[in-house]
Amino acid sequence: MSLPAGIILPDAAALLQAAVVRAVIGRLPDSERDLHSPAALIAFAELYGAIAPALWQQCRSDQRNSAVLALVEWGFSPAEIEKAMSDYEANEWIRDRLSRACPDRYVGKPAMWLWLAFQTIPAPLKKRRILQVIAGAQ
Repeated sequence: MSLPAGIILPDAAALLQAAVVRAVIGRLPDSERDLHSPAALIAFAELYGAIAPALWQQCRSDQRNSAVLALVEWGFSPAEIEKAMSDYEANEWIRDRLSRACPDRYVGKPAMWLWLAFQTIPAPLKKRRILQVIAGAQ
């Protein structure tokens, strides 16, 4: 199975920034939502600490969960995802953790979702937690 044509995996930092922007915009009054650019919101959040650590953590968790759900769409079972995450942590993550963008060798393959999951939260999930992620998406 491969990605549909035209799908490009952005780097993890860009995905996390997008999640932060969505979270900040969600806290703004409706009358102000269109007045702020995503770049301005990110700059404000970074300079003034406007985003609580718990919100950053939630954004990271959401990104990791999205990567897990993408693996489910590829046909992986929760047990296979658990094993793939454990194997990735033990073997590839040591080299990949310094990459700001998804390594070319992973693009279009399930490994790109493992890379993204570890970029956001560098720890494998157990089958029980994977099942919770799947149940939460339904």
